[in-house]
Amino acid sequence: MLKSFYPSKAIKTIDELAVILDVNVKKLLKVALQSEWHYIENPLIKPNGTIRMTYIVKMPLSSIQAKIKERILNRVRYADYLFCGLKGRKGAVDNAEYHCRNGNPKALLTFDIQNFFPSITPLQVQTLWKEFFNFSEPVAELLTKLTTCFNQLPQGTTTSNHLSNLIFWEKEPILIAGLRKLGVIYSRHGDDMALSLHNNYSKELPNKIISMIIVFLKQYGFNQNRSKFKFVTQGSPMIINKTICINNGALSISKEKRRRARAKVHLYQKAYVGNLNTQVLEKQRQSVLGFLNHCNGCSGTKNA
Repeated sequence: MLKSFYPSKAIKTIDELAVILDVNVKKLLKVALQSEWHYIENPLIKPNGTIRMTYIVKMPLSSIQAKIKERILNRVRYADYLFCGLKGRKGAVDNAEYHCRNGNPKALLTFDIQNFFPSITPLQVQTLWKEFFNFSEPVAELLTKLTTCFNQLPQGTTTSNHLSNLIFWEKEPILIAGLRKLGVIYSRHGDDMALSLHNNYSKELPNKIISMIIVFLKQYGFNQNRSKFKFVTQGSPMIINKTICINNGALSISKEKRRRARAKVHLYQKAYVGNLNTQVLEKQRQSVLGFLNHCNGCSGTKNA
């Protein structure tokens, strides 16, 4: 399926929205007005040492966002090439398998969208609610206040992954149609774009693809993170979403992910032996379990 679409009836009034979310109108408007009070910064240190700012959402906004996801966003029929946090799709695993359906790729190009979530503006989200979902202006404006904060789409919230899947809803299918004519398979997992070549290709094709992606991103006000761009040819490990490795048609967890998993377990063992206080141990334990569960989500790979 080339285009995502919303098959349900458009919501035209705030009263209708309140009924769908099972929240009275007065409370809905109050939470929207005070939405930024409900966010707690949760900085995460990336492997390269930089900080990724994510957010924890407090009640009652967290409950409202959960209902927006369950009762509106989960009803969307998402295009086949989208893989970020969607029900029934195993993220990086399904993303990698998507590129192996026609055999082992001859080459893989991967792009990272620079500052993706912070660069998605409330105006873009409001346009999405209004034009993709066909909701009325008041409903679109209210839903935007309930799903954005600090002039951005906050990373780590219940609704953000689903909205990020749809942010390119209008022009992404056009891009993909053009790529398919060139024999290129495209997929996206949040800010990670992967493009695979399966046929014999000219020396000019990779540069043409790069130009197409840069022009596409510019239309939305985004930039490519050039430091993370990779072009890998057949015979070398092809990494999807920094997690799954395609190697001669077989999938496995990347060496970097395995290394980080071992390192986290080792640190926890040292902390346990060192008799750190219970709170520190529990925090480290949760970190280890979270990362191992993430890796375990890739256990559907052939050589995990």
